[in-house]
Amino acid sequence: MPKEIGEVNVLISFLGYKNKIIPLSQFKAGNNKVFMDISVEQLSEVNLSVPKDASALVRETLKRKGENYFKDPTVMTAFYRETIKKEERTSPL
Repeated sequence: MPKEIGEVNVLISFLGYKNKIIPLSQFKAGNNKVFMDISVEQLSEVNLSVPKDASALVRETLKRKGENYFKDPTVMTAFYRETIKKEERTSPL
């Protein structure tokens, strides 16, 4: 690493673990192992009430439609992957 750059840190993050910042100078050529601490976050309690009547559930859902969906036009980005396998064809002998 050029000396003109100075000390540079690497931020490592992974879902379910605490973020870790490590100076780049601590990494050596070859394999480096980074040990991370598990991050446990307690969530608040959730109370559910389920209507016994399916039609009441549908009516309640439609009544709250404005609360559960965006009112303004929204652009969303998604990732789609499709795999196509080429079938092997054997010729008759």
